[in-house]
Amino acid sequence: MRFFFNEQVIQSRLTLTQNGREYFTTVTAVRYVTKPQVVNDRDAALYGGAVGQMFQIYCDASITIAEGDLLRDSQNRMYKVHTVSLVDDGIFPHKKLLLIMEKS
Repeated sequence: MRFFFNEQVIQSRLTLTQNGREYFTTVTAVRYVTKPQVVNDRDAALYGGAVGQMFQIYCDASITIAEGDLLRDSQNRMYKVHTVSLVDDGIFPHKKLLLIMEKS
C-alpha cells in the first residue's frame, strides 16, 4: 500500500475567549495528508461513530493535531478528529499519524 501525501487541509482548534465564549480558530493553514478513506463498518462501530461517516487519513507525525480539532479539506468538507495514533509500520521511512475523523 502506498501513501501519497497530496491532499491539503486547514486545521482549526477550539479556543476559549476571555469572556468565556468558545470558537474555532485556524491553527495551521495547509498540511499535506492522504485522501480521506471511509472506515469500515466494524471499525466505525468500535470508534462509536456512524457507519459511513467515519474517515481516516494519514499525515506526517511532526504535525500537532489533537482530538477535537476540525479539518477542512479542499472540497470544503469538515471533519472532527476523533482519534490520533502514531503509526510506525516500516512502510514509510518516517513515522506518521493515523487520524480517525467523523464527518460533520
